[in-house]
Amino acid sequence: MIERVLTFITNRDELVEDKKFVNNALIKFQAKSYVFYNIATRNLESLSYILQESSSRIVILVFGDKIDNKILVDLYEKLIAAQALLYYVNDLTQLNNPASLDSINTTNRYMFHKYYRILAVLDSFKGTLSSKEVGNLLKKEMTSRGYYVDSRLVSDGGEGFLDSIEDLFKLEKIRLKVYDPTFKIINSYFLGSLKNKNAYIEMAKSCGLNLVNPEKRNPLNLSTYGLGETIKAAIDKGYKNLFIGIGGSGTNDCGMGMLEALGVKFFDEKGLELERISPKKFLSIKRIDFSSLKQTLKAIKITFLSDVTNPLLGNLGATTCYGLQKGIKKEEIENYNFLFNSINELVKRTTKKDFSSSIGSGAAGGVGYAIYSFLKGNYLSGIETIISWSGLPKSLSSYHYIISGEGTIDSYSLQGKVINGIINITKKPAKIILLCGVNELNLSNSELENLNISKIYSIVPNLANKADSISNSKKWFSTLCSEIIIN
Repeated sequence: MIERVLTFITNRDELVEDKKFVNNALIKFQAKSYVFYNIATRNLESLSYILQESSSRIVILVFGDKIDNKILVDLYEKLIAAQALLYYVNDLTQLNNPASLDSINTTNRYMFHKYYRILAVLDSFKGTLSSKEVGNLLKKEMTSRGYYVDSRLVSDGGEGFLDSIEDLFKLEKIRLKVYDPTFKIINSYFLGSLKNKNAYIEMAKSCGLNLVNPEKRNPLNLSTYGLGETIKAAIDKGYKNLFIGIGGSGTNDCGMGMLEALGVKFFDEKGLELERISPKKFLSIKRIDFSSLKQTLKAIKITFLSDVTNPLLGNLGATTCYGLQKGIKKEEIENYNFLFNSINELVKRTTKKDFSSSIGSGAAGGVGYAIYSFLKGNYLSGIETIISWSGLPKSLSSYHYIISGEGTIDSYSLQGKVINGIINITKKPAKIILLCGVNELNLSNSELENLNISKIYSIVPNLANKADSISNSKKWFSTLCSEIIIN
């Protein structure tokens, strides 16, 4: 465990000689020791060394006299470069008040609010704004108000998966044309590094919900063929380790379309080969031939990343839990479950294995199930993996506020999605603010406090109705950002 060291920066040593004040600060920040730095008598150039030695980089500014503006600017730049977490005390009365540090951030807010360090780590607002877009809009709004804002891209495996890792590794963008869920040819891409033979594929690029017009969202006719084309292209180009983010899909075909693109053949009762596999053809499939996969997948390792841990079938299955958002009507769910059961029975007879209850088999309309059953793949939590790759936990202590969010915040947001990942790694005194289009959580103040959530801001119904929030997403998200109160 890293030992916290407080750094008191002052312009008058006597201001921090009060033992009660120092002890209170040590207790509040759970620090073991402290150092003083007097900017009136010492050169600012030596401050960087002290900040490096202060491993937690928590800095408390205690000024008793007016500070020269140039010194203040130089000091600020050095503290920002060191990613210091800043607190400010501006009058002598606070030094003798044991509770003074409880309100330390609100003191002289107008002059020093820019010292607040904010980190934006948002998921996409599904179907409207990408994680990169919401991060940029938030940063633009908050920096215009004088706050220091960093934006980091993360993903739980869904939309924004490739954006979140593009800057983490030195990767080449490989462009290709694939079929979308309706078998329309579209431009797509994946990322790769031939040096370590890793390829990174985002399912939403070929099968995303945003690729299907709302009036055509009938998963009975939609296919994951484009995902299979992308996987095959990566293998053909020599990549051996494939990481596939399978969230944000608009399909619900148990991954059979993906398998078809990889060379798996499906036959009807007359022995005729079926093509363009989608759920509407499930009952016609009587035999599956996956013999060609042995050569295709030779020396290939496939890992899928997702926020979904659900099984394929049942009340917690792919269709029951996620079908409605893909265009499946409530009265159709039972029929889809029947189709899924029929395909699972055939797959069990074909492979002599049953992965329908494996973790994440219900992800992306059953793509996880197909990867388990035919591609010998493994599951990883999307958000946990990307947070690990990014090194994000090590840098969170540098910020006062972490702002996260997604299009709809609901109970699933606290179960493996980006928000849940951020909650798990954010430690006090940093606070979390959540932004969303719609908030379906009904948490008490004490429940929010237990999750370290300062506040949840939502567009609907506070600023706009749902339809308007979708059609004018940038406008209303920017407006939402302007509502954020930092204190």
